[in-house]
Order: sequence, then C-alpha cells, then structure tokens
Amino acid sequence: MALTGGGRSTGIGYNRGRMAPPERGREGPAEVAASPAPSAPRSARLALACLVGLALLAPWALGGVTPWGVDVMTTASLATALAVASHQAWHGGLWLPRAPLGTVAVLLGLGLLQLVPLPRAVHALAAPGSAGVWHPSVPEAAALLGDVWRPISIDPEATHAWLGLTGGLVAVALLAVPALEQRSRMMRTAWAVVAAGSVLAVYAIVARAALGSLLYGRIAVPTVAPFGPFVNKNHFAGYVEMAAVLAIGLGRGLSRQAAGAREGSSSWASSLSLAAFAAAAGMGMAVLLSLSRGGVLGLVSGLAVFAILDLATSRRPHPIGRVLVPVGMAALLVALAVALPGEVHDRLLGTRRDDRSAVFRMDTWREAFRAWTASPIAGQGMGAFADTLPRYKTTAGAFRVEHPENEPLEMAVEGGLIGLGAVAFALSAALVRATSGIRGDRDRVLRGVVAGGIAGACGLLVHGLVDFNLRIPSNAALFLVLVALAMAPLGSVVQVGAHRRWFLAALAACAVAAWWRPAPSSSLLEQAKALAAKAAAPHEGTGLRLSQADRAAREYVARRPADPEGWLLAAWTADRAGRREEASALARHAITLDPERPGLRDAVRSLNAH
Repeated sequence: MALTGGGRSTGIGYNRGRMAPPERGREGPAEVAASPAPSAPRSARLALACLVGLALLAPWALGGVTPWGVDVMTTASLATALAVASHQAWHGGLWLPRAPLGTVAVLLGLGLLQLVPLPRAVHALAAPGSAGVWHPSVPEAAALLGDVWRPISIDPEATHAWLGLTGGLVAVALLAVPALEQRSRMMRTAWAVVAAGSVLAVYAIVARAALGSLLYGRIAVPTVAPFGPFVNKNHFAGYVEMAAVLAIGLGRGLSRQAAGAREGSSSWASSLSLAAFAAAAGMGMAVLLSLSRGGVLGLVSGLAVFAILDLATSRRPHPIGRVLVPVGMAALLVALAVALPGEVHDRLLGTRRDDRSAVFRMDTWREAFRAWTASPIAGQGMGAFADTLPRYKTTAGAFRVEHPENEPLEMAVEGGLIGLGAVAFALSAALVRATSGIRGDRDRVLRGVVAGGIAGACGLLVHGLVDFNLRIPSNAALFLVLVALAMAPLGSVVQVGAHRRWFLAALAACAVAAWWRPAPSSSLLEQAKALAAKAAAPHEGTGLRLSQADRAAREYVARRPADPEGWLLAAWTADRAGRREEASALARHAITLDPERPGLRDAVRSLNAH
C-alpha cells in the first residue's frame, strides 16, 4: 500500500461489499476486483454501532436535550471513541476517512483555546467582547474579578460541555466511516435510519391526535409546539426530514437496480424500492403535519439537492432530466402552496396574523450580529450564546434566548470567523468530495444512498438558516450518520506517526474537558441565594451567613461573569455589609449585562433605596 497523507491508503469504491478502486464504465453489475482492499478493523464496527445507536435512540429521550441525556451521549461517544482509537493505535494505526481532518482539528482546538486563561492585553486583542466581560470598566466590578488571566469563553462550563459532546460525536463518526465501506453494512445502516424515522413519524402523528401537547401523555414542556417525543416541532421535522431524503435516495437506487437486473432479483429490488418511497412519503407527511416551516424548507431543499445530484452523478444523464428536475421542483412548490389544508396552509405559508415568530427571529438575528461584531475573530465561547446575547438585546427582554435560530450566526457569535470558517470548509469539502466520488459509479444503489445522505445533510443545513437542529444531540448524531454514509465510498487512510498522536491527544483533551469540569454553577448560585435569604432574617449568626453568601456570590460571578443575577446578589451582600458605594456600582454593572430584562432596574432601585 502506498503512503498517502501521513497514512496508508486502503482504496476507494465498492467491490463485493468492500471498497476498491471504482470502475467508470457502462452501468451494470460491479465486477470482482483482482485484489480487494484490506478490511477495516472490527473496532470500527463498535464506533458505527455507537453512532447509529445514539442517533436512533436519542430522539425518544426528548432529543437528548436534558442534562442527563447530554451526559449519556457525551460519555458514550467519548468512551467508545477512546476505546476504538486506542485499540487501533495499539495495533498499528488509526483508520480514518479521507476527510478534511485539519479543519475539524481547528474547530475543536478553538474550543480548547477558549478555555485557556490569557493575559489581559492578549485577551483584548483576540476577543474584545469577551475581554469586556472579564475585565469590566467599572472599577468595583473589575476589583471583584481581579486583574488575573481569564479565558475567552464567558461561560467556561458551557464550553466544557460543548467540547465533550461535539468532540465525542465527531470522533466516533470519523472512526465509524471505515466500517461503512462494506456494502452490506452500509445498506443495513441506511435501512435502520429509514425505519427509525418512519416509526418516529407514525408515533408523532398518533401522539398528537391522542395525547395533545403533553410528551408521552404526561410531560408538560415550556414550549408551545412540541411534536412526537421532541420538545419543539422544528427539531422533530429536522430529524425526520433527513431520514425522508435518505429514503428517497435508497428508493431511487433500488429502482435503478431493478430496472437493470434480471427478472427474479428485479422483483425483490422493486418491492424494496416501493417500501423506501412509501417510508419517505409517510415521513414527509409527518413533517407537513408538524407545521414546521423550517422543516418544509429543509425537506424541499433536500429533495432539490437530491434531484440535482441524481442527475449530475449519473453515468449517462438523460437530456429530459435536465428539464424535468426544475419543472418537478416547481410543481412540488405549487402543490404545497395550493393543496395544503386549513391550519397547515396558514402556518407554513405565514398567512396567520397572530404569528410573530418571524419578527422575533429577525430581531434576534440583528442582536446576534452585533454580538458577533464585538468579537469577530475568536468569538466569545462555544456553547456560550445564551450568556453572550443579553448585553446586545434591544427586544424580548423577558426571554432568555438560548439560540438565535440560525446555525451560521450562532457559530459566528461563539467561535468567530475561525469557528465559522472551519465548519463551513469541513462540511463543504466533505460533501463535494463525496459527490465527486460517486459520479458515474456503476453501483446504482450506492449512488442513491450516498446522494440521499448528501442531500439529507444539505437539507438540514438549509433548515439551519432558520433553526438550530445541530445543537440538538439526536439531530446532530443523525446528521453525522448521513455524512459518514456520504464519505464511506472515498475509502480510508491508516494514520500513523504524528497524525495518530495528534488525533489521540485531541480526543483525550475533549474527554478531560467533559469529565473533569467544575461542579455546575447553578448549584453555587442556589447556595448563595439560600445563604442570602438566611442572612436577611435577623437572628444569631447573621454575620457569618452574610459572609458566606458574599463569598458564594463572588465565586459564582467569577465563573459566570455575564450573568446579572450573580452581580445583583453580590451587590446585595455588599450593601448589607455596609459597603454602599460598592453595592451601587455592582448593581449598575448588572444592568449593563442585560439592560432589557424586566424587573432588573426595579431591583437595583430597591437596593439603592435601601
């Protein structure tokens, strides 16, 4: 095997269930290669099982968004990736796909760098907005935090969690790709995704009719539009739209195989093709019934991308296809505009007068853009958007906005141009390479599955312009399954030497960030509040409790410097201790951190009056 890119190449293209250099000839059954490429290690199958298992099971745990769900997915993915990578490294080298690993390393490296304390001058140069939070202009607030080195992330706890989950899922996906180079395993994975999406769609439709807005008939959620087992209908639609587009690709590949096969196998392939198309239709109907406009946008975009890929990657594209593709997409859009009934029509086409979601999104995007321009290069911390935005809000003061409902904008705020550029380059390079890898390939089913995976991933990316599906663990896991399916035909490279060491080091760093992070700051805030409540009541030991409350409030502020609640609590303890000027200054600083929050100014006025 020839050395390639720091590793050993294993070849590309399918052959008897295993990748080998693809032949570009007349479409028909693939011939047996003289020297098939070596099989991927069995450990890669463990990575694939972990990734697919998480992607298929997480939706039923409310999309994996609960704290325990995130912890389970983080632990499972990191532990599996560490076990697989260590086993492969011990036996000679890491089996990794021909993917843009450098940009993935840049993204995770940025997250790690955001946790490293920096000198004030360097901090102000790299991330001015973040430096303004850690080194405030109010002297009393600056004295409380101290003139010490601080990290770029204004919420290190959230960045720890982001590194653990993102690093684990990405690592296990990279290690799973070699296992998908076996054709039968790739087909089983595709069918598993289609089946899981179909079951989820059926359950969601039945549950909406039978159980209403309660998840599983008993769990009330703080959103107005849950659907299926998801807290938000848009995230249900994001998950199912990916599976639906993959089903279209699977059905298209099987129908082409049936057209060129002999009579016996043709009947079997035709039946499977019809099953895949029926599953896609059912999932598409569930997306429409969810009333998610972003879901419809993602589904239509995915179908459009698939139609284009199906035409572009065909060995001999028919001239009629060049006309039918745009005409068919136009007909689909017209059908959606005309044939949708009642509430579905009004919701998806935005004709409801009481619908303010579009206005809210636009306002949030403007505020998020201001937040990005404050630290345009390195951002203000991965996962820290919720703490970043309040300083720049001009509307919706009563709401704590966790996400801007725009994936690129959220990445820009959290990771700056470095993070946004790394994600954009990695995804575009991977999907372009995958498209080139199947152009003219003789395996019709392979072309369909890969095109469906690419199109499903692209559909979710388009949906991400008005939502945040990649921040939902279950949807992120399924997205990576589709990307892995798309990358599989490009083959693997056995990484040796420095490449292997760097991968293991980055994986270990993500594990350390996830498993050895401080205790949740929320418990510290609750402790400070409880001590302050006891100190407010006049009885013996008040001075000691006040001192403990003051210490807890200051410790909380040192960990969450952008949360005005911590600063207001520190101002209260300072006022009770007789430090009136300090209390007034800390209270005014709290207002600057969330100037639109209702009640915050009243609390400050009450404190000053006291």
